[in-house]
Amino acid sequence: MSLAPNRTDGPLGKLQREGDTLKAKVDEVTAITKKWSPKSASDPDVISCHQKCVAYKIEASSLLLRANSLQKHEEPKAISNFEQKKSDEVKRLQSFQSRLDRLLNSMEDLEDGDELRNTRRSELGEKDEGHEDNNEDEYSEEDDFAEDEDIDDEEDRSIYIATHAFAKQQPGDLGIKVDDIIEVIEKRKDGWWKAKNEDGEIGLVPSNYLELYDDDDDDEEYEDDVDNKKEEEEQKQTTEESQLRREDLSQTGGNEKDDTEDHRTPKSSSSLNYWTFSGEWDSMDSGKELWKGVRDAVTETQKTDVTDVLAAMGALPAGFRPSTLFNKLQAGPEYNLCNAVLPKFTESQLSFADLHLDPTTTQIRKLVTRVLRNCKLVECRAIPLPGTGVEILSHHVRVCLFDGSKILSNIQTVRAKVNPVRPKMWRFSTKSTSATSGLGSSLTDGYNIVRTDATHSNVGVLFELGVTYIRNQTGERGELSCGWAHLKLFDEQGNPIPNRKYDLNLNGGTPYEQGIAVDPSILRRASSNRFRALLVKQPTLTVLMGTPTVEKRKYLELLPATIVVLSRFAELLAYYRRVLADALVRDRLAPLDADLVHSPVLATFVGSIDQSDIMDAMHNVWEEKKGPLTRADKRDKENMKNVFKSVVMETAFPLLNATTMPESKWADVQTEQARARIIEQTLQVTKQPQGVLRYLLAPPGDLQPFDISEVTFDLLHDHGRSLT
Repeated sequence: MSLAPNRTDGPLGKLQREGDTLKAKVDEVTAITKKWSPKSASDPDVISCHQKCVAYKIEASSLLLRANSLQKHEEPKAISNFEQKKSDEVKRLQSFQSRLDRLLNSMEDLEDGDELRNTRRSELGEKDEGHEDNNEDEYSEEDDFAEDEDIDDEEDRSIYIATHAFAKQQPGDLGIKVDDIIEVIEKRKDGWWKAKNEDGEIGLVPSNYLELYDDDDDDEEYEDDVDNKKEEEEQKQTTEESQLRREDLSQTGGNEKDDTEDHRTPKSSSSLNYWTFSGEWDSMDSGKELWKGVRDAVTETQKTDVTDVLAAMGALPAGFRPSTLFNKLQAGPEYNLCNAVLPKFTESQLSFADLHLDPTTTQIRKLVTRVLRNCKLVECRAIPLPGTGVEILSHHVRVCLFDGSKILSNIQTVRAKVNPVRPKMWRFSTKSTSATSGLGSSLTDGYNIVRTDATHSNVGVLFELGVTYIRNQTGERGELSCGWAHLKLFDEQGNPIPNRKYDLNLNGGTPYEQGIAVDPSILRRASSNRFRALLVKQPTLTVLMGTPTVEKRKYLELLPATIVVLSRFAELLAYYRRVLADALVRDRLAPLDADLVHSPVLATFVGSIDQSDIMDAMHNVWEEKKGPLTRADKRDKENMKNVFKSVVMETAFPLLNATTMPESKWADVQTEQARARIIEQTLQVTKQPQGVLRYLLAPPGDLQPFDISEVTFDLLHDHGRSLT
């Protein structure tokens, strides 16, 4: 009787014992196949034996993965010739696999063996050469957006990095070294993945030797570090040279001139045009030329924008521009949400174009439009960084309707949440409206509604990514566009685009420019070879398009025909339009009367629409007051209008007239925090019985002096301006 070899108690010994058990199983099925002589693969004995062989091969592959992962330091006791014993065990397990392959092939070569072969492929994940699987799963998206925040890019999931070295042990294997980047072509169930390295070699590697490659572009960050160091060195060199020249001039009485400037043609600021900056120092001969150009730009007679100066310094990627949509917002109120909600006059200026009553119900008439879609911002990937010398105060996306040449709607701004560890990825709140609460939360709410009746074939949603920054040295603030994308709402046949996820590649320049990259250096790295193109991430914006629910639609159809608005505020705006129609159309004694309309609700709400924190406060109070109402109360439109009026007067009215309330300032953390504290303190008082009255009767100085505009709606002033 032969004795089994001694097995240790460590991982190697345990693996050897499991290998002994597997050997007995393989010997058993081998003995069975030697005794029979079946003619068909449909024989029950053949099917049973085939199933066992497939299961044993999966077990052998699992043991082989563990064998390759064995480490000497993991053994509880020192083992002599550990590497030799590990190698012997690996070879033994590989021999089991070879024996099982021969048995499986012999059974599949029988008559009607195709079914067995298909079973083997499905269980082991194996494919024949040239075989194509056309039954690919199609992407489907729920219209209600009930999917996770984390949306994985399938292309990214195929790139892995080797965490351990693996030596090629048999034909078909792929040798890898630590930190090798490989592309996984096929993930087999037995744990051995088919992969391709940078040299184009293809083979099998153990999956537990691989780790998913990080989304951040290491090469790009490395090159950024190199550029930053180069910039610092050039600035240091220039500073030292300038200091030496000043010392020489002081010693010679200032009669000598800089020979360098005698032989160099001074560059105007136009030669430093940031449209042509490529993110590198190719256009600059030296640090001296760089700083001379900056000095010319700053001292130019015409006023120079701080963005131009930063571009001249090389602190911006080539595709960055001053924000187009921000400049539109700064130019006037035409693109504010308030202007979009206010009623607009007809050409004759004698009636309203978008505010009408239904004669059967004496309520505001619904407006059914060609486009009514959900547009949900999810995330931005691989957004280039502005560079050194600036501090980012806000990352945001501005959204509006656009037909390729003209802005059709108001401009909605959504602030992104950025993790300092991964500054190139921007995320937005993707929770439902009812689940989101808290002051300031609407700033990061990416759940927008787009609505328009425009018939232009090119009509779509324009997304402009932007940052608000401040220069560290001078304290100057500015707005930058980090790229833009235009998602058309109709295809070439005129059909609405489907409800699904869209990964939009970002363009550089302004929305009126075409063919400009956000950062040309990314394209240069990606074009070096095909494999690197898989690693270099292009700047993208991910959005989800859908259709509003029937419940939400009944509020949205009361809004103006063209508007972009947060979904959470749709109900408040709808009731504002109801009250507006009652005051301006139903209850007016004379249609042509242009006198002031006494309505503190309308006057107060107009002043609150473009202040997101006050709108958040009204939204929270509105939800609290709606909670205890019965269904009958909610169906009573007059009752709900009264609830809306009480919300406005208890929340927005005292806040707008408080002297302690600082003026809203975009991307100013201290101002936002101060306003949040005052809003919270005010709501604590006004929610109490008779709280609003006590607040308004507070000592002099807490409220602004009374003005007639606080309680009146001026029809000649408070009406929407056309964007045509």
